Amino acid sequence: MRRLLAVVPLLLALVLVAPAAPAQACSCARLGTAQKVAGADVIVRGTITDSVDPGGWNSGRLLTYDVAVAQVYKGTATATASVRSPADGGSCGIEVRQGTEYLLFARRVGSELRAELCGGTAPASSTLVADVERITGPGTPQRVNASPTPASSASERSSATLAVDLGLGGALLATAGGVLWWRRRRVAAAARQA
Repeated sequence: MRRLLAVVPLLLALVLVAPAAPAQACSCARLGTAQKVAGADVIVRGTITDSVDPGGWNSGRLLTYDVAVAQVYKGTATATASVRSPADGGSCGIEVRQGTEYLLFARRVGSELRAELCGGTAPASSTLVADVERITGPGTPQRVNASPTPASSASERSSATLAVDLGLGGALLATAGGVLWWRRRRVAAAARQA
């Protein structure tokens, strides 16, 4: 028992004196471009147009980034995609700036696109884009939904105008009919009284 009591202080001294390893909340393994491409469900080149932070101090909170997609290299994405990511780099969140073009590597989680710091998301440098294109091919340009052409816009307007005109015309006819009916009843009632 004495030996055990003598060893306990020695063990405590070792624990207190031994250097602690630095804490790492998000540790990324060095992956090559091919591995990052393989690990992503969706890869797009696009510009961050907006971000929404739900607020609070919750370390697990997710930011939502709106991305104007210019090119799709893997998977499918709409012209304006929403990508969610943890709020900071310590939680493995992507570190992006609004107005900057990025190559975003995302995974599908349910109906959402999620990007993380270790997934490969980075500014869309010509070197990174060339590396990805060697693996995926040139990608597909993403077109923003075009506004209606003047011809289709005019036909849509004329259809809407016709519907409004018919509705107003019907309402006017019904009102005029009601007024005539009411006047005839008054004239008939006056004639009976006379």
